[in-house]
Amino acid sequence: MKKTTLIVCVLVIVVIGGILIMTTSNKNQVLEPVPQLITSRNKNMIGKINTANYDTGYVITDAENNIVESKGQSSQSAAQSSYVNKFYNKDFMPTAISAFDTNEENGVYKIPEIMFFNSNVVIFTNDGKGWNLEKGNKINVIYEKYQSEIGDQVIEIGTIYNKVLNSGEQDNDLQGSYSFTADNSGEYYLYMIGGSTESITLKGGEITVDKH
Repeated sequence: MKKTTLIVCVLVIVVIGGILIMTTSNKNQVLEPVPQLITSRNKNMIGKINTANYDTGYVITDAENNIVESKGQSSQSAAQSSYVNKFYNKDFMPTAISAFDTNEENGVYKIPEIMFFNSNVVIFTNDGKGWNLEKGNKINVIYEKYQSEIGDQVIEIGTIYNKVLNSGEQDNDLQGSYSFTADNSGEYYLYMIGGSTESITLKGGEITVDKH
């Protein structure tokens, strides 16, 4: 009986030790400053200071958000994407561009929990595509950010049309909204750009379309 108890105690100590090591490792991790879904790997970094080196060049992802290519800034000055090839600000150099699909429920498109960083471009899609709007249709989004250790969590939010990222609106509140009325018929995407020195994490959000 004593031998069995001793074995159990040793196993418990080993398990607890492993958990403590994993926890310590996670607390000290440095995240690559690219847009990413919230998982068990990065959840503990929400709202925390990230000491990553931001001179990481660019990252290109496919529709499923899998990284297909990445290079340092010495070989490429800015990120590239099949969704956008022109920015309203010709001097803007995105550090990464990633597309994230929304989940449609009864005409409401749910935005997942996402973490992104300074000069990251996040593009929201509908099954890998944009939203087809007629002239006068309105696309709306509401969203909420997690509280952060940093003061300002500035983002820019706007639309992409004909692969042109158009001028949007800036916001630094924890809860926000944005609406855009289409001047022309066609396929539109919504984007967000990180404007803070540290990470910004969305708790989620919803996109809706008003058609007249």
